Parts: sequence; structure tokens; C-alpha cells
Amino acid sequence: IRGDGFLEATLADGRLAYTRAGRLTVNKEGFLATSDGLALRPNISVPAEAKSIGISSAGLVFAAFGDNRQPEEIGQSELARFTNPGGLVPMGENLYRASEQSGEATYAKPGEDGRGTLAQGFLEGSNVNPIDAMVGMIQAARQFETQMRLLQTAESNDRSAGQLLSLQG
Repeated sequence: IRGDGFLEATLADGRLAYTRAGRLTVNKEGFLATSDGLALRPNISVPAEAKSIGISSAGLVFAAFGDNRQPEEIGQSELARFTNPGGLVPMGENLYRASEQSGEATYAKPGEDGRGTLAQGFLEGSNVNPIDAMVGMIQAARQFETQMRLLQTAESNDRSAGQLLSLQG
């Protein structure tokens, strides 16, 4: 997914979950699904005789059959969006569930209403740069050391002032 949005999947117990993991497959029931076999919503049925599947950037799902070189449209995917995606609750396995903090999901086709587009054959990159993270940690450690030295100096000055006052009195 290039941009905002989550794919919506149905858990075994019927609850909804959201993911950005785009490695898709066809589950045993014949629906387009996550790599763990959770059917995507809306359900897109993939005929057993389909030789290959493709998804356009706008979320149109196509299947090629037999010797026919012209793929046929078999469905349209949608992306869910939240007012506060940071409020989604992690469930593990690249799945999230909605919460009061995230707000309710709203749906639209990829590329519409501020949603991202789909890119077949790509992996989403990490949102962490390890070099920047290490530099940030080193800077934070040095700032902590400096603050500790300042506190120790202030404490030492307080003790010295207290000793001077006790000698005068």
C-alpha cells in the first residue's frame, strides 16, 4: 500500500482486523486472503481454474484463465482508513483491531478519498533508519550524562552552602 489505508480481513471468530501486509494468497475457501488465510473484505472469490491473479493500483483484481491472454476482472478491493491510525491496537501477525482511539473505519477504493494505491510485487520499507536511531540513542545518553553532572554539581554546591551557614551560626 503506497500511502494511507489498511486491508480489512475477517478473523476466524468473525471479528474484523486490519493489516498493511500485502502478501496475498487464495485461501482454502477460494477467497483472496492474507498470507495466513484470512479472507479480505470485501470478499473476492477466485475461481479454481484461474491460472494467475493480478491487482491494479486502483484495487481491481484480475484473473487469467487457461490460454486466454486477456485477464478478466473478478473483484474490487477497498482500503480502510482511520481518523487516528496510531490508536489501532496491535494483535500480532501484522494485524490490528479498531479501538475508540482509532475511530471507526471508513472505506473507499485505493487512490480515492485520500487513500493510498496498491503496488503489486513490492515490499513496504521499514519506517526506522537504524543509523538515525543509533545516533539518537547516543545523543540521549550524552544529554542524560550532562544532566546528571549538573545535578551532582548543584547538590555539591548546596552541601557547601549548608556547611558555610552552619559555621557562621
